[in-house]
Amino acid sequence: MVISDARSLLSQAWEWIADSANLLYSVAQSLVGEVFSEEERRLTRLYEVVLRLLGAGVWDSRTPATILHQRGLIETPSPSTVTGVLEKLVDTGLVAKTRLWRTRGKRVYYRHSSPLLGIVYGLAEKHAIDEYPQAPGALRETALALYARELQFSLAELLAEHHEGIPSYTILPRGEGDVDIVVLDKATKKPIAAYEVKMGTCRRSDYSKTIERAKKTEAEKIGIICLRGAINKPPASLEMLYPEDIARIAISNTRKAIKTTTP
Repeated sequence: MVISDARSLLSQAWEWIADSANLLYSVAQSLVGEVFSEEERRLTRLYEVVLRLLGAGVWDSRTPATILHQRGLIETPSPSTVTGVLEKLVDTGLVAKTRLWRTRGKRVYYRHSSPLLGIVYGLAEKHAIDEYPQAPGALRETALALYARELQFSLAELLAEHHEGIPSYTILPRGEGDVDIVVLDKATKKPIAAYEVKMGTCRRSDYSKTIERAKKTEAEKIGIICLRGAINKPPASLEMLYPEDIARIAISNTRKAIKTTTP
């Protein structure tokens, strides 16, 4: 019953965010504005646009630099300028950095610290909800895609804590896709485990794709997270994680944290 309720909430969460996006974005703007000092508030528009671009999935400093320059928010389309802005947002706690593993030419993936803000700002950028309020239901498809991305990074943090490692992400070369979660050893920085996240039902084709991609990270353990179960038997080499397993890991992580902090 608990797992059934969890799956129901999983499907409802992104729908609620989509249907409440107009209000949520207005609240987010007010809250984010309070983060900055009086001297910095003249740059609020610049910070806001960067947050919107991050929410929309524009994480590499080169692309935002061009967009910000075209919008007249920076003088030159220099990636270093955007990197400085991103690092400022990291310092404020609004933006987080996820390590990139074996991703050609890139070391860091910038993203929102808050999954909710990441989705809301992504909707704002993709659909201009501050200028054109959307009717309920109009944003659900986009919200689902953004929700899936944020779920991936949240699960990466959960599993990294479980394995006592570092969460990372891999973008494969030549358009071969990505590996959703790569957990690195804290000491050696080598991969401990690699996982794919599947919001739908897992099938045989998902198993082969997961193994093919994850092997390129050279991770010791390969797994797939099936949030709506599986209909085909997986190979013995593939670790399967279902909603009840994720719940168990979350509870275990919490208990470890309490033991660590309790005098």
